[in-house]
Amino acid sequence: MRAAAAHARKLPRFDTLREAELVLFAARDEALRALEVAKTGWAFRPDYTPESLKLLEFEFLRLHELGYVGAPLSKDVLERAMAMYFGELLVRRAGFAWVVEEFAFDAGAYELGVTRGNLAVMLSSFDDLPTRPNNKRRQSMWRAYQQYAS
Repeated sequence: MRAAAAHARKLPRFDTLREAELVLFAARDEALRALEVAKTGWAFRPDYTPESLKLLEFEFLRLHELGYVGAPLSKDVLERAMAMYFGELLVRRAGFAWVVEEFAFDAGAYELGVTRGNLAVMLSSFDDLPTRPNNKRRQSMWRAYQQYAS
Protein backbone atom coordinates (compact mmCIF):
# COMPACT_ATOMS: atom_id res chain seq x y z
CA MET A 1 0.00 0.00 0.00
CA ARG A 2 2.95 2.35 0.59
CA ALA A 3 4.05 1.92 -3.02
CA ALA A 4 0.52 2.64 -4.27
CA ALA A 5 0.30 5.75 -2.08
CA ALA A 6 3.69 6.98 -3.32
CA HIS A 7 2.61 6.42 -6.93
CA ALA A 8 -0.72 8.20 -6.36
CA ARG A 9 1.11 11.29 -5.07
CA LYS A 10 2.79 11.62 -8.49
CA LEU A 11 -0.49 11.43 -10.42
CA PRO A 12 -2.50 14.45 -11.50
CA ARG A 13 -5.83 15.04 -9.78
CA PHE A 14 -9.11 15.91 -11.46
CA ASP A 15 -12.74 16.31 -10.42
CA THR A 16 -14.12 14.19 -13.28
CA LEU A 17 -13.01 11.59 -15.78
CA ARG A 18 -13.92 13.95 -18.64
CA GLU A 19 -11.66 16.68 -17.24
CA ALA A 20 -8.84 14.14 -16.84
CA GLU A 21 -9.29 12.94 -20.43
CA LEU A 22 -9.17 16.48 -21.85
CA VAL A 23 -6.01 17.41 -19.98
CA LEU A 24 -4.14 14.10 -20.26
CA PHE A 25 -4.88 13.54 -23.95
CA ALA A 26 -3.75 17.13 -24.68
CA ALA A 27 -0.56 16.51 -22.68
CA ARG A 28 0.03 13.31 -24.66
CA ASP A 29 -0.33 15.17 -27.95
CA GLU A 30 1.99 17.94 -26.75
CA ALA A 31 4.65 15.40 -25.68
CA LEU A 32 4.51 13.63 -29.03
CA ARG A 33 4.81 16.95 -30.88
CA ALA A 34 7.80 17.91 -28.76
CA LEU A 35 9.52 14.64 -29.64
CA GLU A 36 8.78 15.07 -33.33
CA VAL A 37 10.21 18.59 -33.55
CA ALA A 38 13.30 17.90 -31.41
CA LYS A 39 15.84 17.46 -34.19
CA THR A 40 19.08 18.87 -32.82
CA GLY A 41 21.47 17.08 -30.53
CA TRP A 42 20.59 13.50 -31.31
CA ALA A 43 20.08 10.88 -34.01
CA PHE A 44 16.57 9.67 -33.11
CA ARG A 45 13.74 10.33 -35.57
CA PRO A 46 10.19 9.31 -34.61
CA ASP A 47 9.09 6.98 -37.41
CA TYR A 48 6.85 4.86 -35.16
CA THR A 49 8.59 1.57 -35.86
CA PRO A 50 9.46 -0.87 -33.08
CA GLU A 51 13.14 -0.59 -34.02
CA SER A 52 13.04 3.16 -33.33
CA LEU A 53 12.64 2.36 -29.61
CA LYS A 54 16.21 1.02 -29.57
CA LEU A 55 17.67 4.29 -30.86
CA LEU A 56 15.41 6.38 -28.64
CA GLU A 57 16.53 4.53 -25.52
CA PHE A 58 20.19 4.54 -26.59
CA GLU A 59 20.11 8.29 -27.22
CA PHE A 60 18.28 8.99 -23.96
CA LEU A 61 20.79 6.99 -21.92
CA ARG A 62 23.68 8.68 -23.73
CA LEU A 63 22.21 12.07 -22.82
CA HIS A 64 21.73 10.89 -19.24
CA GLU A 65 25.41 9.99 -19.02
CA LEU A 66 26.30 13.46 -20.33
CA GLY A 67 24.07 15.15 -17.75
CA TYR A 68 21.57 16.10 -20.49
CA VAL A 69 24.04 18.58 -21.96
CA GLY A 70 22.90 19.18 -25.54
CA ALA A 71 19.59 17.38 -24.97
CA PRO A 72 16.86 18.40 -27.44
CA LEU A 73 14.30 18.52 -24.59
CA SER A 74 14.47 18.86 -20.82
CA LYS A 75 14.90 15.61 -18.91
CA ASP A 76 11.32 15.58 -17.58
CA VAL A 77 9.77 16.42 -20.95
CA LEU A 78 11.90 13.79 -22.65
CA GLU A 79 10.94 11.09 -20.12
CA ARG A 80 7.23 11.82 -20.59
CA ALA A 81 7.56 12.05 -24.37
CA MET A 82 9.27 8.66 -24.48
CA ALA A 83 6.39 7.09 -22.56
CA MET A 84 3.85 8.66 -24.93
CA TYR A 85 5.85 7.50 -27.95
CA PHE A 86 5.91 3.98 -26.54
CA GLY A 87 2.14 4.08 -26.05
CA GLU A 88 1.51 5.53 -29.50
CA LEU A 89 3.61 2.77 -31.03
CA LEU A 90 1.44 0.16 -29.26
CA VAL A 91 -1.67 1.94 -30.57
CA ARG A 92 -0.42 2.19 -34.15
CA ARG A 93 1.20 -1.23 -34.45
CA ALA A 94 -0.32 -3.60 -31.90
CA GLY A 95 -4.05 -2.85 -31.69
CA PHE A 96 -4.06 -0.91 -28.42
CA ALA A 97 -6.25 2.12 -27.66
CA TRP A 98 -5.55 5.14 -25.47
CA VAL A 99 -7.40 5.27 -22.14
CA VAL A 100 -7.59 7.49 -19.06
CA GLU A 101 -8.49 5.71 -15.82
CA GLU A 102 -8.88 6.68 -12.20
CA PHE A 103 -6.15 5.14 -10.04
CA ALA A 104 -7.71 2.27 -8.10
CA PHE A 105 -6.09 3.23 -4.80
CA ASP A 106 -6.80 6.97 -4.80
CA ALA A 107 -10.06 8.55 -5.94
CA GLY A 108 -9.46 11.66 -8.01
CA ALA A 109 -5.98 10.62 -9.20
CA TYR A 110 -5.86 9.67 -12.89
CA GLU A 111 -3.49 7.84 -15.21
CA LEU A 112 -3.06 7.76 -18.98
CA GLY A 113 -2.27 4.50 -20.68
CA VAL A 114 -3.07 2.09 -23.46
CA THR A 115 -5.26 -0.96 -23.38
CA ARG A 116 -6.01 -4.02 -25.47
CA GLY A 117 -8.47 -6.59 -24.19
CA ASN A 118 -7.67 -7.30 -20.53
CA LEU A 119 -4.19 -5.77 -20.73
CA ALA A 120 -3.63 -2.18 -19.65
CA VAL A 121 -0.25 -0.44 -19.71
CA MET A 122 -0.34 2.80 -17.76
CA LEU A 123 2.23 5.36 -18.87
CA SER A 124 3.56 8.47 -17.19
CA SER A 125 7.28 8.57 -17.93
CA PHE A 126 10.36 6.43 -18.38
CA ASP A 127 12.20 8.03 -15.46
CA ASP A 128 13.56 4.65 -14.34
CA LEU A 129 15.47 3.81 -17.54
CA PRO A 130 18.92 4.78 -16.23
CA THR A 131 18.53 2.45 -13.24
CA ARG A 132 16.97 -0.60 -14.87
CA PRO A 133 19.00 -3.72 -14.08
CA ASN A 134 20.17 -6.06 -16.84
CA ASN A 135 19.88 -3.42 -19.55
CA LYS A 136 23.40 -3.58 -20.95
CA ARG A 137 22.11 -3.60 -24.54
CA ARG A 138 19.95 -0.52 -23.84
CA GLN A 139 16.87 -2.08 -25.35
CA SER A 140 14.44 -2.42 -22.44
CA MET A 141 11.75 -0.33 -24.20
CA TRP A 142 12.01 -2.46 -27.32
CA ARG A 143 11.81 -5.67 -25.25
CA ALA A 144 8.75 -4.33 -23.41
CA TYR A 145 7.15 -3.48 -26.74
CA GLN A 146 7.80 -7.03 -28.01
CA GLN A 147 6.25 -8.45 -24.85
CA TYR A 148 3.10 -6.33 -25.01
CA ALA A 149 2.65 -6.41 -28.79
CA SER A 150 2.63 -10.21 -29.05
